[in-house]
Amino acid sequence: MGFDVASLRAGGFDDYALVRSGLFNSTQLRTVGCDIQRIALMALFEALDGKHWRHKENWASATQPIGHWYGVHLDGAGHIYKLDLRSNG
Repeated sequence: MGFDVASLRAGGFDDYALVRSGLFNSTQLRTVGCDIQRIALMALFEALDGKHWRHKENWASATQPIGHWYGVHLDGAGHIYKLDLRSNG
């Protein structure tokens, strides 16, 4: 018996837990609407103690698109191509 993303989400697993589980590849996660880029940015924010950054405008926002987060640059397809977090010590 296997697991599927939709069933685990319905059972209360959030997107972050699904990504960290390693049970699914990025295509499977994107198919059910997981925002992998947002999850990766949040992991970076937490790992680098983002709550103490000098410039953290919109970071960790559940409502702001990631393109509005300070220092995040997206290409025309909405993929992150650059992070510029200088002067954020």
